[in-house]
Amino acid sequence: MGKNDFIYYITYMDKGLILAMDCDGKIKKQYDIPNSGNIQLDLEQKKIYVCDVDKIYICNLENGKIAGTMSGFMAISCIKLDKIKKRLFVLDLLCKELSIYDVTSLNLISRHLNIGLSPYCICLEDDEYVYIGNKGGNTEKYRSSIVKLNILTGENKEIYFENKGLITSIELEEKFLYAINSSLNQVEIIDRFNEKKVGKIQTNFKEIKKICFIAEKNVLLIVGRDLNNEVKISNIDTVSNTVTDNFFLPEIKCKSFDIEIIYKKTDNKNDFVNQSIHRCTEKIQDEELETCLRRIYWRIQEVNSEKIKNENQILKLKENVARLQREVELKKKQIKYQEEKTNFYIKTNENLKEKNEYLRKKLFASDKENIIIKEKLAKKR
Repeated sequence: MGKNDFIYYITYMDKGLILAMDCDGKIKKQYDIPNSGNIQLDLEQKKIYVCDVDKIYICNLENGKIAGTMSGFMAISCIKLDKIKKRLFVLDLLCKELSIYDVTSLNLISRHLNIGLSPYCICLEDDEYVYIGNKGGNTEKYRSSIVKLNILTGENKEIYFENKGLITSIELEEKFLYAINSSLNQVEIIDRFNEKKVGKIQTNFKEIKKICFIAEKNVLLIVGRDLNNEVKISNIDTVSNTVTDNFFLPEIKCKSFDIEIIYKKTDNKNDFVNQSIHRCTEKIQDEELETCLRRIYWRIQEVNSEKIKNENQILKLKENVARLQREVELKKKQIKYQEEKTNFYIKTNENLKEKNEYLRKKLFASDKENIIIKEKLAKKR
């Protein structure tokens, strides 16, 4: 997994610009839109949602024109689209609330409070749960935490971190929740079923900016600045939770920036090689050289094709086995959770039945005593 697999949308907060940059560092598009660094992309509807402190601009992805504005906020710290791009989640830091909107009508679906003291970032699990990262501070009262919120019932659970931790970005990957703890310059790993910290990934970043999960490739990326102040992206193996690759984006010069990484889908696996050959031969203007280059390329492909095919088959089998094992473990956890939930409700129902029977007997005894008192009073008269 390398730099060539992605397209980068970079927000320059101090310049009010958003740049779409390809894998070669070439600027594909430039949008002159005021922003506070937080954007979300809907490639299918060709929309870009741009956060600017107390409002959200809805812009055309092709020409950058503002098509609509959402206002009424105080200080937006994070926005997020769900997987099917039907709902927009808006986190307000000062109001300490999470608002959910329908993207078609822009009507409010629901609003949630009690999400922590410093809500800073979010990630979405499914139609039911949202994880909210509270940045935290330097005191016990303002400890950083992650709140797991059920948006259907309003119930929540909170996972706390050590003092002086600063949670600035969170991302979900099947079983684990990854959270950037920028004060310790590391990535915390949380088991989302047990809701406990299970590990950490040490980094050599000078400043960790954010963490991104590319679902199409099952890849976790960490973005930040290295010790030489260059923007670096680290590829994380989610099985061993270690850094497997690093690459740099020297094209980003701005100090205040944010970045959204989009996986670039290609239909033809040989596009990159063919385009490279075409660019070389186009400059030389020699048809024989182009033919020779292509013949060499396909000869290499023929020699290595069988070996690559076998290696790919073995790798694919291993990946399928690992995926099935993860799915089995996930189902086991889900079944166990449902059993615990069912047993809890059964026990609660039994307790309520016992309490109801006790109150019924108590009421009957009280009524009986009341009748006896009335009879005694009647005799005295």
